[in-house]
Amino acid sequence: MSNESSGQGERYVQGYGAAARDYAERRTADTHASFFRPYLKPGMRLLDCGCGPGSITVGLAEAISPGQVCGIDMEESQAELARKAATEHGISDLERSGSIDSQSHRNWPYSNRYSSRTLQQIR
Repeated sequence: MSNESSGQGERYVQGYGAAARDYAERRTADTHASFFRPYLKPGMRLLDCGCGPGSITVGLAEAISPGQVCGIDMEESQAELARKAATEHGISDLERSGSIDSQSHRNWPYSNRYSSRTLQQIR
């Protein structure tokens, strides 16, 4: 979790301004996760670390349907956008929100994990 006042904790370098949000919402599984598609199979359970607004997550969910995707993001506003995108795409199996360090998803049995930009963007 972020603790901006003390300078400790996780912080998303790009921020959540209009330009960053517009860029994130334009990303899709086809444009930013095509390398990962061969590893996806119907019925899998997938963890999307740093799902942002869910623009990639919904494409991954469609690829593994009838499987499940757990999209997590440390920023609740991003996780809410991901839930909204899932609803708009008819995906009812998008789970949870939280930090990749949180315990909330640790016991969920994933078949695979995906992260678009999380490791290069967290400080």
